[in-house]
Amino acid sequence: MFRRLGEVAVRFPIPIIVLWVALAAGVTVVAPRLSDVISTSHASYLPASANSQQATAAIQKAFPQAPASSAIVVVTGPKAQREAAVAAISRYARQGLTPAPSRVQSVATDPQLRAVLDSKDGAATLINLGWKQPDTSSQPGEAVKHLRAYIAAHPYANVTARVTGDVPINLDYQDQINRSSEVTTLATVALVLGIMLLLFRSLVLPIVPLMTIGISILISIGVVATLARNGMIVSQNTPIFMIVLLAGAGTDYCLFLANRYREELLNGAEPAEAVVTTVTHVGDSIASSAVAVMVGMGGMAFAQFGLFNTTGPAVAVSVGITLIAGLTLTPALLALLGRRTFWPARVTVARPSRLWAPLARNVTRHPVIAMLALLVVLAPLNLSVLRTSQTFDFLSDLGNTVEAHAGFNAIEQHYGAGNSQPQTLVIVAPSSLRNSRDLARLDRLNAQLAGLHDATQVLGPTRPAGRPIPYAAYATVPQVAAALDQNLSADGRTATFTVVGATDPYSARAHTLLDAAQARAAAAFPESHVYSAGTTAVAADIQTVSHDDLVRIALFVLGGILVVLVLLLRSVVAPIYLLATVLLSFGATLGGTTLVFQGLAGQSGIVYWVPFLMLTFLIGLGIDYNILLMTRVREEARKGGRYRSAVAHAVERTGSIITSCGLIMAGTFGTLLLASVTGLRELGFAVGVGILFDTFLVRSILVPSLVVIFGRFSWFPGNLVRVRPEVLPRLSTEAEPAA
Repeated sequence: MFRRLGEVAVRFPIPIIVLWVALAAGVTVVAPRLSDVISTSHASYLPASANSQQATAAIQKAFPQAPASSAIVVVTGPKAQREAAVAAISRYARQGLTPAPSRVQSVATDPQLRAVLDSKDGAATLINLGWKQPDTSSQPGEAVKHLRAYIAAHPYANVTARVTGDVPINLDYQDQINRSSEVTTLATVALVLGIMLLLFRSLVLPIVPLMTIGISILISIGVVATLARNGMIVSQNTPIFMIVLLAGAGTDYCLFLANRYREELLNGAEPAEAVVTTVTHVGDSIASSAVAVMVGMGGMAFAQFGLFNTTGPAVAVSVGITLIAGLTLTPALLALLGRRTFWPARVTVARPSRLWAPLARNVTRHPVIAMLALLVVLAPLNLSVLRTSQTFDFLSDLGNTVEAHAGFNAIEQHYGAGNSQPQTLVIVAPSSLRNSRDLARLDRLNAQLAGLHDATQVLGPTRPAGRPIPYAAYATVPQVAAALDQNLSADGRTATFTVVGATDPYSARAHTLLDAAQARAAAAFPESHVYSAGTTAVAADIQTVSHDDLVRIALFVLGGILVVLVLLLRSVVAPIYLLATVLLSFGATLGGTTLVFQGLAGQSGIVYWVPFLMLTFLIGLGIDYNILLMTRVREEARKGGRYRSAVAHAVERTGSIITSCGLIMAGTFGTLLLASVTGLRELGFAVGVGILFDTFLVRSILVPSLVVIFGRFSWFPGNLVRVRPEVLPRLSTEAEPAA
């Protein structure tokens, strides 16, 4: 099949190139903008069965007029100017925003709220806004943009107004992702150009990967955006992951093809023949490598958490498109350019490598020493994983200067951290609670919740403002009935309690308060369903779901890649130790990331989604270079000669190009260090370092030593045709005689 692809590329290079360019242009014109169809809400990534999602669904059903999304304007400054600013902002929010908020709580519209909205230190005032549209909709976000523009255009002396809350946090997170994507894209292009020029000293060759990658990215973005418009949820992190991964993987595919193409030209082949031979020999390895990455990414589709099951399939589709481009467009470009591909450099016989030749010789002569030395280096880093912890603080991903984070800090300073994002307890009873007996039970529960450690205020049906109302008179006094309606549904079956904590809603103490409140409610109403909503509840659900996903998807991905390796190598032995080496590298990478970000940077933990994506990226990408090395070992061994010499020759011949590919892949992920989002920086560092571990340590030292130690048994139960029979190498450090 691969030979046929090479022949078609040689015969029809211009039509193939034109077809890809036209396809990219057509998809770009027809497809929607990806930024318009991605999901920006962390809560929307949770399954419907999650506690917080059930709470949200119950609230929306019981209180259909309640806002589905919200924002808070925190205004600080001298009282007179502050009140003028609050009045103007409140007026604009009611009359000037589209969509108009369904709720505007402000001292300018309801002076009775002053005790709640004014801070006790007299330096700040809040304006609460709510929309019927959920935060998964783009409309509340657009309204927040207009509100911020209005505030910026109408300043008041010594007054600062910041917009924070659920909608602004999601909006600012997406904005930081977009800015990071722009920076990393430019850095990636510069990096690829620089390494290509340094490696091949050609001004023409960089056109090949840039064109292949550029077209692949344009088509991939269009395809993923179309899928998103038709129902597939795509996370806000997906576009930047697509760009970084496709840039690295696409360049790798192009480099392996270009390097083998140059090798065939050096062997005396004509350009057309060299292209066909290149695709024939390298196509299998590239396809298997891409399939391994696609299995790793595609396996994420079986995760429960939306951030994972929406990112993986989109990236897998993109890698598949890049693979097709690499096997058709890249050979067509090489065929069209011919020997001019490497201009102005000459295609001359390469000198023996002063690095890879002696390294390959020493590793294959002393495999046990090489293996043990590497284990001594990587083992301590693997042990550092025991110190790894995760943080589920969404705001920690944003810098303190980002408006949503700065607003949250202002609320924390003037009101206490819990006031920024209080927790909501939801009780769904089998029958109406609107009777004297059950209202008394609700009131007792309110008092019990208020007595919990770290609870500063609790608002419920019988205490909507924090103080008891004469709830027994609900049937005769309309004002009492109206007060009950704030936290008790019309059918009386659903009651809500707002629990304000004393600590950051992302903290361990906030989680403890939530657990205690939910336990008290369940004990007070054993016949009812008890749920919790709010930031703390969402974070708790994400922690549970993501932990379950990590175990499940790790097993799926490892199993899938094991099958790919078995089918490619026709062996069951080599695939097992190849996967083991990748896991060893992953452990060292996670341990190193922990030391840098938790140890040196002093962070409380790694952002919760980073370890999961590290695992899938590094397993898929790490196995890439092992596949390319092992297929070359098999090719060299089939030529005949001693097995150790075949391994050494494979290491020497692939060392330079695999190292170059590793540097490019590590560099493309390393550009994420320029991002303003903490999680992206952590992921960029981790995957970059992990690829370097795989390239310079695992692929260059550990895998060759294991291949020699296991000898021909590595290929069991398959055969290495034309390999001279040889006894399984002894575990010895003696030098092997020359062949």
